Amino acid sequence: MRRIGSAVAQLLVSSAVAFASPSGALGDCTTIFPAQSGWAVEMCATDVSPLVPMAVVVNGVPRGNAVGVLVSRASADPGHMPQVAVFTSDGYLRLKPVDRLNNQIQFGSSFVLGPAYWQGGDYKHHPQLTHFDINTSRLPAALDLNASGTNAALNVSYGMSLTSNAHETRLHVTQSALAQSDIAIDAGRTAEGEGYKPVQFSSMFITEGTPCFGGQYTNCNDANVVRFLAQDGSEVRIGLKDITPPSFVVTPTAPLKDQIVELLQTSGVTWQHGPTPNVRLLLDDAPSNFSVRGYVSPASDPAAGDNVGLWVQDNDRAATGFRAGDRATIGYTLVGGDSQLPMAQGFTWFSDGAFTKSGPVGTVVTAFGTGLRTNTAYLLVTVRHGDTDSPCAFDVVPVNNTVRFSNSRGFVPNTAGRLNRPPGVWDMCFYEADPIAGAQVAGLPVQFTVN
Repeated sequence: MRRIGSAVAQLLVSSAVAFASPSGALGDCTTIFPAQSGWAVEMCATDVSPLVPMAVVVNGVPRGNAVGVLVSRASADPGHMPQVAVFTSDGYLRLKPVDRLNNQIQFGSSFVLGPAYWQGGDYKHHPQLTHFDINTSRLPAALDLNASGTNAALNVSYGMSLTSNAHETRLHVTQSALAQSDIAIDAGRTAEGEGYKPVQFSSMFITEGTPCFGGQYTNCNDANVVRFLAQDGSEVRIGLKDITPPSFVVTPTAPLKDQIVELLQTSGVTWQHGPTPNVRLLLDDAPSNFSVRGYVSPASDPAAGDNVGLWVQDNDRAATGFRAGDRATIGYTLVGGDSQLPMAQGFTWFSDGAFTKSGPVGTVVTAFGTGLRTNTAYLLVTVRHGDTDSPCAFDVVPVNNTVRFSNSRGFVPNTAGRLNRPPGVWDMCFYEADPIAGAQVAGLPVQFTVN
């Protein structure tokens, strides 16, 4: 993970926003949870950048101080246990799916735990974590984490749950910020859409499809597309190659309608000699008054540090600020997902041959698949509706966790499961369960409306 130089950081502060990025090389790492139930955890005492250590506890037992925690997950390849999550004491983290030996995925864009805010002309960019607790009692289903610390006048805490599979690694966060004194958010920064940020992305973009860094690399980026739904329901899709830095990414600030903001990697193999994940923010609740904003600064060296920031602003909290004793709580999920969007192959059908159905939350649905990739493992999943350019790709949640195999004709028999999604329209499809090198596939979806 990369950290930005102080001179560049100062330039960015004076322009619009500061960036920092997680560690470039964690060192002096010690295993604190040996491989069990398909998971392993290490903590690292040093970093190439000067990070402040945090106290690490595993299952109630103090393990000393560390600046980073690494989490690994067993893959389908025997003996292959890749890292899927990295946390550092400055509130940065990275996520990626459990990869395969012949389709290894590199860490790319980062998330920054919040909130960040501007006060009195100073930017409070990220927290300093002081405690990091790890609880393994729910493995292999999930790894539970709790962290706490401060960001200037805010005491912050994070209740987190980590899950990981071949498609994505998810971290659900319940974030709390308690004000120790009055905080007035800078009005000018609020007007620019950057006054109060509950959570952020941090990434790097220099080129897409053209050589960079003296011709040593092509696709010098960890992400190249910003995507979300605007207030009117239209899709906002911004290619970072179309932005001339220094510049805001979203101009003007765009109100957020949906609960999802995505920072995608669609340019394939990058300067890291492999794909990097698509990363997503999924808010627990529909945003009442949130907006999306970002910033890109000039950069030429892909290894020098992140130069792309993307975030949501809570406009109501930015306007009111905090009184001493006020608490701001928000829930969200961070996702490091498949580096390639699935290709459509075959069809999904409801058991009676219909394409659309409706019912309440918790409805048991049954579907079968035809024309799918032959002799292949699939899951029946629900996804966000309406992604016509990438069907069955985003916000993937299994309806049935049992893997189903297509036969030699690409047929998957009736598969049933309970659809636990909030009210709205959802797509449902058969989704390749454990992709190896090459394009992943998914059957074209059917549609279900949750009343």
